[in-house]
Order: sequence, then structure tokens, then C-alpha cells
Amino acid sequence: MASMKALGKSEFSINLTYYTIFLTIGLALGYIVIASMGINNFKTCGEDVTGSKTNQNLNAFLIASIAIVITIPAILLFMKLVGHFDMTQKMVVFGFLYAVMGVAASAISLQFSVKCKKEEGNGVIWNGVMLAATSAATIGLGYMLQRGALARATERAAERMAENMQRMAAQGIIPQQ
Repeated sequence: MASMKALGKSEFSINLTYYTIFLTIGLALGYIVIASMGINNFKTCGEDVTGSKTNQNLNAFLIASIAIVITIPAILLFMKLVGHFDMTQKMVVFGFLYAVMGVAASAISLQFSVKCKKEEGNGVIWNGVMLAATSAATIGLGYMLQRGALARATERAAERMAENMQRMAAQGIIPQQ
């Protein structure tokens, strides 16, 4: 149990340069082009390719791997851009991103459920509830992000004002306290 507590207190940090991130993006783009060609071949070649269960699984792998390949450089770039945030702020930002993605996924899923003739009522209800929940999470986390941004801006303004006051006191413009 003590080791689990220690694990929860530890922090993982990585120092990435923009060069490394953009190299990863370039490699990802290359993979996306190759995988997209394979997916296109699967769709256009007809029964020669699509008839095999193995080929169907390989096509599904290509589709899923494109999502993974897009995610890796996106997260690396995102972490580089918000690296100065504390852990709570990063969690709110990640939560907001997942909430936005949840809104999109639940809206698409709800549309499929409404159009599906085989779907009984449960899918429509469940997807509607998830759409409402992820929409509420997006609004709440967006508010938290905005509130945090205002707090940081206020802190920076107060720091600048204090620095200016010290500079003016050192120049004798205002009396020192």
C-alpha cells in the first residue's frame, strides 16, 4: 500500500524540443499517407480483397492505427504548449478535450441510433444522456479553464504592478514604504 501512495506522488517528466515534436508529426504524416492508400485499396479492390476476414481485420487495424498515429504527436505538442501549467490545470485541459470529443462521439452515436431500424429505444436514450452529460462537462470545464485563465492574468497583472511600483520607488518617483 505504501508503494501505491509513493507511485501516486511521483511525477513523470519529459523534456521535448519542438524539433522532436515536428519530426514526429512528419513521420505521422508519412504513415497516414501509406495507411490511407491501404484503406483506399481495400475499398476499391472489391471482393478480391474485402472477402477475406484477415483483410477486413487488417483494414480495421489501419483505421485504428491512424487514430493512434494522430494522437501521439498531438499529445506531445499539447504537453509542450501547456508545460508551464500545474497538474490540476493540465487535468482540466485534458478533461475539456475529452468532453469535447465526447460531445462529438455521443452526437454521432445518437444520430446512428435514431436512424437504425434495428435499434430499440435504449441506444437512443443512452446516447442522449451521454450527449447531455458530455455537453455539461464541456461547459463546466470550459468555465473552469476561463476562470483559471482570468486568475492567472490577474496574478500576472498584480506582479507587473508590484514590479513597476518597486522600479518607481527606486527611481524616487514615489516614496518608498
